[in-house]
Amino acid sequence: AYEVPLVIQDRNFNTSGQLVYAKNNNGETGNTILVNGTIQPYHNVAKRKYRLRVYNGSNARFYKLAFSNGQSFQVIGMEGGLLSAPVTVTSLTLAPAERADIVVSFANIAVGGNVELRNTLVGSTDSAYKIMRFNVTSTATDTSVVPSTLRTVTAIPRSQAVRTRNFTLSGGMMGGMWTINGNGFDPNRVDATPRLNETEIWKFTNQSMMDHPIHLHDVMFQILTINGAAPAATHRGWKDVVIVPRQMGTAEIIMKFTDYTGKFPFHCHVLEHEDNMMMSQFEVLP
Repeated sequence: AYEVPLVIQDRNFNTSGQLVYAKNNNGETGNTILVNGTIQPYHNVAKRKYRLRVYNGSNARFYKLAFSNGQSFQVIGMEGGLLSAPVTVTSLTLAPAERADIVVSFANIAVGGNVELRNTLVGSTDSAYKIMRFNVTSTATDTSVVPSTLRTVTAIPRSQAVRTRNFTLSGGMMGGMWTINGNGFDPNRVDATPRLNETEIWKFTNQSMMDHPIHLHDVMFQILTINGAAPAATHRGWKDVVIVPRQMGTAEIIMKFTDYTGKFPFHCHVLEHEDNMMMSQFEVLP
């Protein structure tokens, strides 16, 4: 009752209420926000803490999540599960396919009041500004406590990496192909061959004018740097999506290939970028 999954998406509807998709090489953004498939969503809550499991299921839209009253919330996990400790923030940016586990308290809102979850990357008149409303409808006795330590997340040392691979993200100009190292996707080509139980660092450099959320299949990784600096505390757990900033931005990740051999894709999770060839594959060798 106090743990709520929230899938946030944006879709385009015409004046007849029909879904419309007009392919946009930069990424399709919608004129309507849906949460769990619902337009103008709301959720009735009690005056207590709630755990919200949030997923950005949009094709291309990034969200900077914040509450309308400016209140803080705690980030306790990302794609790979719990962080080592909760991180208190007043906003959190999620790219397509990123997930966040957050704890928010509605205890300071009077019964009969409400608070909105908003996307502050856009202005208040934009249709993508208001995500959903939480209506406080009852009191509650809340004895729950967020532990100060959630679990042990041991950082993988750089020295453990046996090699570093470099990937350049580019393309997309004037509707052109999006590329990784100058190549579009080819199912017959393998661009990296890590070995089972080896650790590697992958560095992505983004030459394009758009941010790219890069998603790896098969393996969870840790972010070493974004633009040469340590990642935010919210992003120091296990991840499978990393945002590579635009205009020569960089991201370094480190991971150990511990489970399966075989071929796996990695790609930009802006769906139109992926569809327009910004995808590659690696093969884990025995």
